[in-house]
Amino acid sequence: MLAASAYLGGRTNSMWAYRPSANVWAQPEPARPAPSARQQHVAVWNDHDGTMLLFGGYRSGTEFLDDLWSYRPQTRSWVRLDPSGARPSPRSGSSAAWDSSSNRLLVFGGYGVNGYRADLWSYSPDANAWTEVGRNSERPAPREEAIAVWDTANAQLLVYGGDREGRSVDDLWAYRPVSDAWVELDPAAPWPAARFRHAAVWDPTGEQMLVFAGYGGGFPGGYLNDVWSYRPSTNAWTRVETIGPLPAPRSRHIAVWDAAAQRLLVWGGFAGGVDYLADLWSFLPLEDRWQPVAPPAAPPARAAAAAAWDPDRRQLLIQGGGGSALSDELWSYHEE
Repeated sequence: MLAASAYLGGRTNSMWAYRPSANVWAQPEPARPAPSARQQHVAVWNDHDGTMLLFGGYRSGTEFLDDLWSYRPQTRSWVRLDPSGARPSPRSGSSAAWDSSSNRLLVFGGYGVNGYRADLWSYSPDANAWTEVGRNSERPAPREEAIAVWDTANAQLLVYGGDREGRSVDDLWAYRPVSDAWVELDPAAPWPAARFRHAAVWDPTGEQMLVFAGYGGGFPGGYLNDVWSYRPSTNAWTRVETIGPLPAPRSRHIAVWDAAAQRLLVWGGFAGGVDYLADLWSFLPLEDRWQPVAPPAAPPARAAAAAAWDPDRRQLLIQGGGGSALSDELWSYHEE
C-alpha cells in the first residue's frame, strides 16, 4: 500500500461538478458539514432515492475512515449517516457497487490497521443499517484496490483483480445474493494481465463488464491502458481493439457509465512518479472508440478519488482524491 505521506501535500476545501452537454465543470457549494479530505474511498449512485453514497477512505498515517455520507444534488447537501449495529471496520481501497435489485450498497475488502480485508458488507438506506453477507461460503482472498460492478443481467456482484499482500492478482469472483454465496469464475483464455488500481463499469446494453487500465507491477512500466470486456453470458474475456487516440496508461482513475449516451467516462489518475492526470475521456463500446473530452477549468490533477454518475441530471460527481494536495472537493461535469 502506498502511504499518503509519500506523495501528498496540503489540503483543499471546495466542491465541483462537470456538465457534459455544456462541456463545463462547475463547483457547487454544499452546506457543511461535508466529508473530510480523503483518498482511496468509494462512492456509488443510489438510484432508489437519487443520492450519492460515499464510504471510508484514507487520510494520513494510520488514519483509516469508516464514515458513511449521502449527497443529494437536488439540495446540494451532505448528510452524515449513522447506521445502527455492526459496521465495516475503517478501511481504504475497498471496492463497491449499488445492488439495484435490493436497493443497497455493497462494499468488499480493502486495507486497514488490521491488514487486508475479505469481508463483504451490505448497507440498506431504508433500514439505515449495515449487514455482513457472504460469510458462509468460500470467498475471495483478502485484498485492496480491486474493482466491483453490479451485473444487472444476472443480479450478481462481480469482483476482479486487486492487490493481495503486495502482489497484483487476476482472479474473478461473483457474489450471488440469492444464495448468499461467492463463486470463483474460471473463464477460458485470453485473460487480462493481473492488476490493481484499475476501474470498471457495467454496460447493461452489451451485458458486459468493461475494465480499463490499472497497475500490474514492474514499476515504472506496469501502468496499463488496455480495455477488456467480460460477458457473464459466455463466461469469457475479450480484449477490446479500440479505435482513436488512446488515454495515457494510468492507475487510481475513476470511471462511470453514462447510460443515456451509451459510454464509459474516465477521468484523472496516476501515471507514475509525480505525474497526476486531469484528463477526461469517453469510450463508446458500440464503436470501440475512444474520444478525448476537453472541457475548460478541469479539477486539479489527482488520483484515488471517488465518483458516481447522476443519471437524473446527467452529471459526473467526483469527490476527494490526492495529488499535490489531499482534497475534500466535490466536482461535477454536466451535459444539458
